[in-house]
Amino acid sequence: MAVNAKKEIKTFRDKFAETLIEEGKAVFKAIGLEGSHIEKTYDVEVQGKSFAIFIQEYYIYIESGRRKGSKRPPFQPIFDWVKSRNIKFRDKKGRFITFRQTTFIIMNAIKKNGIKPRPFVQDIVDNSLVKAEDFVNFFILGDLMNRIIIEELEKI
Repeated sequence: MAVNAKKEIKTFRDKFAETLIEEGKAVFKAIGLEGSHIEKTYDVEVQGKSFAIFIQEYYIYIESGRRKGSKRPPFQPIFDWVKSRNIKFRDKKGRFITFRQTTFIIMNAIKKNGIKPRPFVQDIVDNSLVKAEDFVNFFILGDLMNRIIIEELEKI
């Protein structure tokens, strides 16, 4: 039985891209980023013999953290996060302040205190590689079983 190698490789690439997306979403959930802008915009595409992973450029600050005293983080991602979660702080008189003011308070706190790193990229790759290895093993085992069955049938 002939194997269409090109078709099988394309199937493998597509399956691996799906796995990268699935594992990405699982890892985002595990580190508390489920539903976040970074999770919603995360994507993987097959490009020829390689994969392109699309992720927001600020992922590096989640991955590596931010040290105390570094410059303030960018406004827009934090503003979007504050607004999407309806986070509103109160002033000294107990009145709610605006999302914009809340965002600046958070940005200043990040500048002052930093952020602990939450590495996730390597977890996505490692988990995906394990699943890819399982897929390859399944393909090889299936092909081997087909060849054995064909050889046995030819003897009859």
